[in-house]
This record gives sequence, structure tokens and C-alpha cells, in this order.
Amino acid sequence: MRYVTPNGSPTSNGITEPCNLWRAIQLVNNQVRDTFQCAPGTYSQDRLTLSGSGGVFHFEPGAELVGAQTHITDPFDHFEGGVYSIPYSGGVGTVVQRGNWIPIFVNDNYARSFYLTEPVKLKWVSTIARVVAQYGTWTHSAGRVYVHLYHGGAPTPEDELYFAPENWGSLVITGDDNVIEGLTIRNTRSTGLWVQLKAANTVLSNIKAVDAQVWLEGQFTIAERLDISHVITQGSPDHRECLNSNDGTGECWNADGDGRGLLIGRQNTSHSYRQTITDSFVHRCWNGARIDGPNTLQRSRFWGFPNHTLEGSGNNVTIQNCVCLNGQDSLFVRGAFEGWNVTNNIFINACYLTRSKTGVGGTPATLPWFFTRNIVSALTMDWLAYDVLQSDMNVWLERGGDSNMYRVIDTNGVRGFTLDTFAEILARTPGDNLSKAMHPDVLKGGMFVRYTGPEDPNFNFNDALVIDGERVGPEHIE
Repeated sequence: MRYVTPNGSPTSNGITEPCNLWRAIQLVNNQVRDTFQCAPGTYSQDRLTLSGSGGVFHFEPGAELVGAQTHITDPFDHFEGGVYSIPYSGGVGTVVQRGNWIPIFVNDNYARSFYLTEPVKLKWVSTIARVVAQYGTWTHSAGRVYVHLYHGGAPTPEDELYFAPENWGSLVITGDDNVIEGLTIRNTRSTGLWVQLKAANTVLSNIKAVDAQVWLEGQFTIAERLDISHVITQGSPDHRECLNSNDGTGECWNADGDGRGLLIGRQNTSHSYRQTITDSFVHRCWNGARIDGPNTLQRSRFWGFPNHTLEGSGNNVTIQNCVCLNGQDSLFVRGAFEGWNVTNNIFINACYLTRSKTGVGGTPATLPWFFTRNIVSALTMDWLAYDVLQSDMNVWLERGGDSNMYRVIDTNGVRGFTLDTFAEILARTPGDNLSKAMHPDVLKGGMFVRYTGPEDPNFNFNDALVIDGERVGPEHIE
């Protein structure tokens, strides 16, 4: 056992003198297989790359790796409107206001609203004019940094404004058999925690990432109890759908944004495989998670996204026992996919899966995909996905009217169809013979509480839904 502190020695080789985090990782990279106990405090340093194998890092509560380097305490000069500037000659990739945070209301006007309860970094824009046009932005021009804070006023000591280089505060894992437990990562511009393609047998546990993306593209990764949030970047203030919900100049949290909290695998490749993510919570991001290739996502919760809750592609994806709430689409897949197993989930918003691009192109699948034992509100496919679908034992949330519960879109000149009731689904489709229908209001009470809206992302399972002796929807989730 070796000990690590934020201000530890950069040269320690023994177990009696605490080292800093950079030194601990260098020891593992130099073939020292050991356990490192990391003390509470703020770890602030350039990107760390763990290329060695067999390192075990236990981070105690209060230990944080942050994308914040230089605390700016000098006064700023007023430039125009809510924009202030300061001379700065160093490299800047991240600007973050860590203090004096007022929660931001993200409202897309479709009852998919939530608050950003923790600080998110300012958005980089290319010109000073764009800084003037939108709050929460910054740029570096002619030796000066220009900022437009979220509160629209002059930076104060209470704002705790920090500058950092682009990759500051991130951790990259390329070696095998490493364990990271208890780490919190905040406010990184690049991916905060990245398990790269050649890393095998990584174990991640009790990881919290705030305003820092987690990307798992290794092999045989085991990740449990991840809490990922606030990976969201505003869209352009020129977008026609922008809403002003916080009285912020040019704010656009609801349209044209960016950010995915969790990436599993890599799109259009099959090199990342057999990774398992379990008992995790992704929330308050632009998109929730994306899973590509033969990986498994299970027993996890997703809540609060202006855009897609889950996305994916590739073959042999497994999504099971997950709860997807408060997003635009619960599941969005467009492109080649087959051999998927999607079972025992709750999809409150629509599921959209096409092998074509909006009904044009695409190729027939060679493997079926399975959609069973889910609680689902709506399912849209193209003919290429519909022809190989195996669907049954689902609970359909029947809303009545022109609800588009089940839809096959026109595909390569072949006309599709739309079904608005559960009776039509039974009559028209070859599957779902053992499925049931339920009015969605039932779920507001017995199954879980307040499944949309900004007030409470938690839910409470009280009943077990059973069809033909089989459980429908997720297993009990605390």
C-alpha cells in the first residue's frame, strides 16, 4: 500500500513518503503493481495516462480530479454588456466558474425539464462578438480572455473563476488490469475518464463525473455505480427553437446543443467488446449514453436530456433492466444494427430504430433483434428493422387518439403503416401476442413517482408486473 496526496512528492519511491497522483501513475507505468490510497483534496494537473498494468487506486471521499488549474483573482475590465476581459498569456482550453452557482433551468417546452444543479464550464466560442451574444461563453483573443458569466455580471472572488489548458484534469487508461474506485472528476473540456481501445480488464467503481464525459472503449471493462451528469453544451443563440428560461443573454439550452455523458464502445467498430456497465445513473446531459457493439448496459437509470436518452449501433448490444425517463427519445438507433437484446426496460419516451437513414438506403439484417418484457410508450422502425424484430411480452402505454404507438416508416419506396391502439398492434403485427396495454397514468402512482419533470428523478417500484409468469420491466432498483 502506498499513499497519495494532492501535494505529495513527485519523486517518492517508498511507502512512507506520500507521492502525488502523477508520481503514483508513473510508478505503475514503470511496472510497479501496487495499491494506492488517495487522500481527500483537489487533484489538479495535466492529462494523466495510465499505460501500466495492475494499479489499484482507491480515492477517499472528497478526492476530486478537476479541470481547473489557475485561480483567477485579478480584477477584470468591462468590455461590453455582460462581457469582461483580462490579460492572459497562458494557454486556455477550459474556463469554469466553480463558485456562486445559481442552478440553470433547462426547459425544452415538452415537459422534459430539469435543473443544472452543479457548475458547468463556459462554452468556448470563436469570436468576441459571439461572447457578447451569449451568456456562459468565453474566448481568447490578442492576449486577453473574454468571459460572459452565467449571472451576466463582473467576475467576483465568490465566482471562483479558473482557467486551464485543454486536457487538464483528465485520466486516460491504456494499460490492463487497473482498478479505479471512488474518483470524482469535474469540469474537463476533453473526455474526463477514457478507457481506450487497447485497455483490457479495467474495473471502475463508484465514479462520479460532473461536467466530464466518461468513454469506455476497452475490452472486458467492468463499470459499476457510475454517476455521470452535467455533460451539456449550449446550442447557437441563432437557432430558431431557442427558449429563454433563465433571462440569460442568447441562452439556448433546449436546441442545437451537444454532449453525451457516457460512451460505451466506438461507433462503426467492433474492437470494443464485452464491457458491462451496471447500477449506474446518467442525468442532466444533452444526450444520456451511447452503446456501440457487443457490450452490455444493465440495471441503470437515465433522467433529464433535451435530446436522446440512449443511442447505439452495431451488433449484439444488450440493454436490460434499465429505466429511461425525461428525454426526447428513450432509445434512438439509426444505421446498421442487428442481434440486439433489449429486455426488461422502461422506455417512457419513444423508441426509434432504423437501419436506413430516415427510410432511404440501408441493408437487410442477417440476425434478428429482440424487444421483450419492456414497458414502452411508442416504437418506430423502418421495414429493414421490422422484418427481423422478435417482440413480445411487453406492456404498452396506451394513450389513445393519434398516438403513433407503433409505426413503420416508408422505406426505399415501400409504404409503411401507423398503429394508434394496442388492439391494432395485436391485429397487425406478428409479435406481441402475450403483451398487455396499460394507461400511462397508472405508472404515476404505483410503479414510480413523478417520472418526468424537474422536481425528482427518483422512482419507487411497488408492484411487480408479470406476464405469463415472466417479469416485465426492470428488476427492483433502489
